[in-house]
Amino acid sequence: MSRDFQQRLKSGLSTTAMSEPSQAHLDETIRLSRLAYASRRKMRRISTLEMITSQIQFVARSVWILQGFALLCLCVVMGVSMASEQFANTLPAFVSVSAVFVSMTALPFYGRSRRYKMREVESTTRISHPRLMLAKLCVVGIGDVVCLAVITLFTFGKMTAPAQTILMFILLPFLLSCTVSLFIRNCIKEEHGIYISAGLCIGIGVIYWTMATRLQPVLMKLSIGLSIAICMLLILALVFECRRLLRQIPSSDLQEALMY
Repeated sequence: MSRDFQQRLKSGLSTTAMSEPSQAHLDETIRLSRLAYASRRKMRRISTLEMITSQIQFVARSVWILQGFALLCLCVVMGVSMASEQFANTLPAFVSVSAVFVSMTALPFYGRSRRYKMREVESTTRISHPRLMLAKLCVVGIGDVVCLAVITLFTFGKMTAPAQTILMFILLPFLLSCTVSLFIRNCIKEEHGIYISAGLCIGIGVIYWTMATRLQPVLMKLSIGLSIAICMLLILALVFECRRLLRQIPSSDLQEALMY
């Protein structure tokens, strides 16, 4: 825009008298504004099932590809080990470590929004971060259940006591690792909480490997009822940690943006 034209525009605007809008025009504007506000898309509470379904669309592919790759590696290792005559003795150790390893596939998805500076963007959607994290964990859990089922079917024919082996060396270490990881996540929200969870899961795997190789006869003598009771206690602890995740209060800088 040239300077001469700007000067003429300013002088023209300064000499032009501003007319007051009529009352009829104001009333019509108010009426149209109210109609537009009434016809807007109203916000509604998104159910947990809808959030889980949405996360299947966004994160399921990467999660399940990672879990499928981990499952393939575990099956290859166990397939090679089956050729050994001592595999029957080390089977509980293999499946227990595999169950812990499967539970650790959820760790890379803890704190991704904070790590990639996406918490502010997610906050503008007015979705609760704890519910979003729980939905992602449910998607990971679907893949974990499939992995554990495949491992169980893959090694079922080699188990001397299938029910006791599944409860004591597959389900129990998996629940223990999941509960510990979620407990650490609820207590430590910073990035290093992931590394603490990974270290504790590795420790659980090492302890279970030692117990399965050295104390297997003793553990196999435990009653199925006791194993079921321990698994039920861990399930209750896991449910408690999930409820604790949902009840978390957002940080002060996000409280205005979040909607529960």
